[in-house]
Amino acid sequence: MPEGVIARTPAGDCMSLASSVVLQVDGADAMADFDLRVGEERIFIADWAASEVHPVPGYQSYRRIWETRKFWRSWIGRLNYHGRYRDAVERSLLTLKLLSYEPTGAIVAAPTTSLPEWIGGSRNWDYRFTWIRDSAFILGAFFRAGFIEEGTAYFDFILQRVFNGDLKILCDIHGSMAVEEAELGNLEGFAGSKPVRVGNGAANQVQLDIYGSLLDAAWLYFEHGGVITSTEWERLREIVQVVLRIWDKPDSGIWEARSAQQHYTYSKVWAWVALDRGARIAERLASRGDVAEWQQAAEQIRSTVLERAWNEHGGFFAQYFGSDTVDASLLVMPETGFIAATDPRFVRTLSAIKAKLGHPTQPVFYRYDTGEFDDGIGEPEGYFLLMSFWYVDALIAQKNLPAARAAIEQLTAMATPLGLYSECIDTENTHGHRFLGNFPQGFSHLGLVNSVFKLDRMRRELEAR
Repeated sequence: MPEGVIARTPAGDCMSLASSVVLQVDGADAMADFDLRVGEERIFIADWAASEVHPVPGYQSYRRIWETRKFWRSWIGRLNYHGRYRDAVERSLLTLKLLSYEPTGAIVAAPTTSLPEWIGGSRNWDYRFTWIRDSAFILGAFFRAGFIEEGTAYFDFILQRVFNGDLKILCDIHGSMAVEEAELGNLEGFAGSKPVRVGNGAANQVQLDIYGSLLDAAWLYFEHGGVITSTEWERLREIVQVVLRIWDKPDSGIWEARSAQQHYTYSKVWAWVALDRGARIAERLASRGDVAEWQQAAEQIRSTVLERAWNEHGGFFAQYFGSDTVDASLLVMPETGFIAATDPRFVRTLSAIKAKLGHPTQPVFYRYDTGEFDDGIGEPEGYFLLMSFWYVDALIAQKNLPAARAAIEQLTAMATPLGLYSECIDTENTHGHRFLGNFPQGFSHLGLVNSVFKLDRMRRELEAR
């Protein structure tokens, strides 16, 4: 037919392709050869479950494109930041919005699976799920940018659909916790990397930090004008009670190690956050019966971490209690309020992270030393980009704005022409640098947004003095 073609499956499903050029059908294939000159365009319209093909003008493609542009321009036009990095912030916020599934409010970590964190390695994970931690951090970026309704949708998703007394670290976009991991053995991924995976086995891990991430997001939501309903507060109180019961137990940590559980320092810090933020919210809501107990427990956690996580010989906070390894996730310690960025112990930890995990000339960091720490995989990986922005946050907290600004300049220069970031980066590639891991990655983009807003806020505070 001149308007296009229809493909049908034996089961009766069908898909149409309308075209402004004539398609040639050869068996099960439809194709067309045509030339385009500058300024010319051709239109192709794919329509699922369509029983017939309509002429191209009937699809009103230009009007649909105009409506789409209108929506996105209106949405990003609400951004209340007008500094030098606005373009980068706009691109990151648009990416985060596109990672959101509007019917439920779920936010996926990335829209891809099995893009390797190192070419030829097996660190090829399925990120097409919503992680409590990632999503809570993303909400912080939305709140700082003034997009409160995205936070409302996510709290509805987590607190009403998901929390049932056993909060899992991840679920699918509909709220299902049944996320089995499987390898598609007959497929190769990008650049021949294997295996290709669907599902994620980390779904059944225990990770203490998710509770603190969620309570911190709730606090930011509250601080930025959101209303926590009585029902939501009941759910949040239940989460705090869970932390009270299990904070002193080992877990699998933020990096989802597929080895033995440990008392990870990062996890304990976020257990402290859960109790600290819970107490703050309780005070604001006049729920004073919980405050004293939670504050006392938070101080107990803090004392335990300061004593057991400190590696006296190395002069840094270790990855887990009794460990001799450093972990870049501890860059976030000052941001949580757990310790001051100028505290000598954190200053030495920052120096150790830069020396052991950082690139000599660029603000990029490995998560940890894969040769020193048994994560159950034991393979190399790229530099993890979220750590770069947590490093920037630490510099800002130390009021070292020139260094923070220089780092942001380097990081924004690394983005793709569309302003996108993946999960990891390989700086030793012969062509300059190469992105690794799933793409685009919400973690990386939320890091940029948060760092830029913190830099702007600190700049204004210092100028006001």
